[in-house]
Amino acid sequence: MKKLFTVIGLTAFIASMFLTPVAAAPTSQTVQIVDKNEETLQSYTRFVSVNRTYSNRNNAPDSIRYNSNGYSGTLYLVNLKKVNSKWRATYEGYVTCTGICPMTNTINE
Repeated sequence: MKKLFTVIGLTAFIASMFLTPVAAAPTSQTVQIVDKNEETLQSYTRFVSVNRTYSNRNNAPDSIRYNSNGYSGTLYLVNLKKVNSKWRATYEGYVTCTGICPMTNTINE
């Protein structure tokens, strides 16, 4: 009789594992931009600003590909300024997490 209760108990336990609904975790999250430099922490998207130096003004492309710290995307030229004898190009844009990413407000390089 004791074996019968054990078998019934194990069967009920195993059946409950398969019949219990499981909540799925979200695979992506939305971004709510509050300010240009502020984002909610529920986002996998970040604002990035990158400076590059070029010897000639014509060498600065209109956009660059960004891939760093798990984030990737395209940054666009927003400013080109002559500093001494070189040209400083500033690229900005939003990049998306493609793996395990740090959760900071902005990434500046």
